[in-house]
Amino acid sequence: MSALFLSLFVAAAPVDLTWGTGPQGLKKLVATPDDVLQKQVLAVLKGYGVKTVERRGAETKSVWSATDAATDTLSGLTKAERVAVLSLVGRQARGAEFDLLIPQADGSFIPVSLWWDAPEVVGLASGPAWAPKGFSPVAPPAEKASETTAEKLKEKYAIGELLEADAKWNGALLGAIDQALATLTPDELKLVAGLKFRRSRVSGKHVALYQRGDDTNLIDVFDAVFVLDDEQFCGEPTAPRSFLLVTLLHELGHALADARMREMGLANLELRKKYEGLKAEGKATDADFKAADSRVRKLLALDAANAKGRPVERELITVFPQNKSPTAYGRTKASEHFAESFTLWKNDPAALKRVSAEAAAWFEAGKHVAAAGKALE
Repeated sequence: MSALFLSLFVAAAPVDLTWGTGPQGLKKLVATPDDVLQKQVLAVLKGYGVKTVERRGAETKSVWSATDAATDTLSGLTKAERVAVLSLVGRQARGAEFDLLIPQADGSFIPVSLWWDAPEVVGLASGPAWAPKGFSPVAPPAEKASETTAEKLKEKYAIGELLEADAKWNGALLGAIDQALATLTPDELKLVAGLKFRRSRVSGKHVALYQRGDDTNLIDVFDAVFVLDDEQFCGEPTAPRSFLLVTLLHELGHALADARMREMGLANLELRKKYEGLKAEGKATDADFKAADSRVRKLLALDAANAKGRPVERELITVFPQNKSPTAYGRTKASEHFAESFTLWKNDPAALKRVSAEAAAWFEAGKHVAAAGKALE
């Protein structure tokens, strides 16, 4: 997963996994002359008190040591790894995990995961060169354009319409929707059945947004969802996943948590339409009005009662306190705590286990499905 700020150095502090840190400027770092890059890396390592850089995998091996001047050549690190280390340590991101895509001259990327998970130790792991399959707001690669269609997604996952506002879907982005939905279990899919997706260009502050209402019940996907996709990835460096999946699964987490409320809202809408039809025909009665009005009032009351979290969001807090949420954003609301934990579970379960074994076990046991699927009345 990407750009995770882990506050591990103070025992009482929550683990802070912040998705994204904004653009990293990796293309500029890659263009730095090797001798200058070497000096910069050594300066930040020594300047910020790092004693060891180690390569992690089947076994752990030191590739740089502050006490061994012979390693100052940085020959144990590839150029991609030097750039990644400079980005992590240069930002003073102590306790962080970064999953970075280091651009290569041929258009591919080297995925590098880094962990500054001890005050004096930086760990890293790299994967083979990776060429993302064209997730972008523009046209997808020709060979991918026809593989995934809106109709295929609707049939495969029982979702609703894929709408277009002022932007169009392309094969590559539909492929990303496919990848996100493919991570859901059959029981999870039932809770987002009929959910629509809408392609829009710009939002003032969102990259994507789940909405419930008479005319929405959808996930809006904006151009900004692509902003970090050429610098960061999620998952493991040996099997990187497009970073936009973090956002898509976050919003699917919101939709899953809101499933029963959404169903009630849709049922209320049908009841209101029925009343309005009867009223237009002059056949509406006080009983018809009271039936429709009471349902609306009930939904409003439930929304008010859920201001501090829907049932599934409150249940997660009992096993994984909100003040220890995997991101700073997750600590702002119970709903965001659930969505951030959910997307982490789906995109990088090993990372969630490192943060909270209890939360990982809760998701693995399907407790979130049981809580979110519980009847409201």
